[in-house]
This record gives sequence, C-alpha cells and structure tokens, in this order.
Amino acid sequence: MSAHATTYFEDNFNTYDKKKWTPSTYKGKDMGEWVHTAGDWYGDETISKGLMTSEDMRWHAISAPLSKAASTVNKKLVIQFSVKNERKEYAFCGGGYIKLLSELKDPKSFGGESPYAIMFGPDLCGYDVSRIHLIFNHKGENLLKEEDIKLDYDDKNEFTHLYTMVLEADGTYEVFLDQKSKIKGAISDDWAFPSKEIKDPKESKPKDWVDEKKNSGPCRREARGLR
Repeated sequence: MSAHATTYFEDNFNTYDKKKWTPSTYKGKDMGEWVHTAGDWYGDETISKGLMTSEDMRWHAISAPLSKAASTVNKKLVIQFSVKNERKEYAFCGGGYIKLLSELKDPKSFGGESPYAIMFGPDLCGYDVSRIHLIFNHKGENLLKEEDIKLDYDDKNEFTHLYTMVLEADGTYEVFLDQKSKIKGAISDDWAFPSKEIKDPKESKPKDWVDEKKNSGPCRREARGLR
C-alpha cells in the first residue's frame, strides 16, 4: 500500500537560504540576529546545523513562505520540527514556536501581533513554566488549550527534542514529543470552539414537561484523565 502526502514546507538547514528566510525587524534595534550553526556540541556538524538565536534579552523572529496554501479539508495536517536549548540557564525563559499564517504581506514586519492560524512549540521559563503550546485561531480569536500540555523534568534538558502535532480531518489531534504521545483528543473538547450543536429558537419545552429530578437506578461517575 502506498501513501501520498503533500509537503507544504521543509528545511533541513544544511544551508541557510537567505532568499528563502526573511529575518523580522518589527522591534527595531531590539531584534537579535540569527546564526546558522550546529551549536556547542553535535554528532555530525553538517546535519546538526540549524538557525540559532544569538543574543540574550532580544526578540527573534524569522519567516519563510510555504510552497502552497496548506489545507485540512479531507486530509490530516502534520507540523514537526526540532529544538535544542543547549545554553539554557536555570532562569532561562523563551519560546520556540512555529506559526502558520494565512498570509504575510511584509515578512520584515512579522512579530507577536501578526495574525496566525496555528501556533505550536515549547514554552519554557525556569522550572515553573514548562509546556507545549498549541493555539488555534478561530475567527480572529486565539484559543489556548484549556489544560496545559506539560513537559516532564527530562523533557526540558539541553538536548535536541522533536515536536510533532497531528491534526486529523475529523477534528481530532495528537501531540508527540520525541515520537512519544503527550496528549490526544478532539479539539472541540479541549479548546473553546463553538458548540457543534446550535439551539433552534423555534423549539421549546412541551406544556406537560416535568422538571423534577428522578432517580431510576444506580449511576456511576467516571473520571477521565489525560493520556
């Protein structure tokens, strides 16, 4: 059986294509520079290269166009990338996010206020904040997940970690860290999307409706945890 997939964007960073990537200048002199490097340690220097934020206490943002507009109509969407925070101090605070935008007319203006469709990636700040952000935009409103996708102690070390988000066409999702599932479910249950059912204003209770509670037998309450 053969599988067919459309690749909307891919970059292994063996080289840094400056015609493809555009650093943002939206914070002016407060923007930090990006460096193409394998970092302080690596296995194979060539295949370990990536784009690194080079300055502390600076804003960093960079963008590149997709080959074509991505779609989840009758197909799944997969976002996957790797991050290494090798110079992380105890008080380190930073986020390594990928944002999918519907359009970006001026790449140099790309920043925190730029509207996006999906934001995905790690959010770390010391040992108090450690989670994977997954935010969906619905009609101009950024919807955060109602419960954090938490990272364990070993998930926050200085080594390379692979982050994967799979969004199915039926509205279910799964998030992986290093190919291990962190959480899965339905986006309608875990984000504040509008209900699929819309109340009909023409419907009303019948005149003989009884609102008194009635217990017809034993019941059982089930608790569901995150998997």
